[in-house]
Amino acid sequence: MIFEIEMIKVSTNAIYAGKHFMYRKRLKDSYRWLVFASLKALKLKITTYPVKIKFTFQFSKKSLDASNCSYMGKLIEDALIKEKIIENDSPKFVKAVEYISEKNKKNKIVVEIIEPNL
Repeated sequence: MIFEIEMIKVSTNAIYAGKHFMYRKRLKDSYRWLVFASLKALKLKITTYPVKIKFTFQFSKKSLDASNCSYMGKLIEDALIKEKIIENDSPKFVKAVEYISEKNKKNKIVVEIIEPNL
């Protein structure tokens, strides 16, 4: 399953710089809405576990390094749980997460959930 969402650019470094919890909550709520809006017509739910989640962060201007995208990835992963696309993010359900950072014409995040081969 592959889908795209609009990016709200936030560096993992910025979160460790002492951002107020309300700032972090607003980001979490915003990412949940972006995931919901992208998936509402698809009505998908993953049933085969453990999955791998691949995040490709595409930046139109200054790119973040891949590890600095981890906070955005975590927000999306939590939104996938809230929206009941995946059951949980424990190792039983998500065995790997991959972060890719690249240039593009538009800021966006491509999310791919890779189910195991049966």
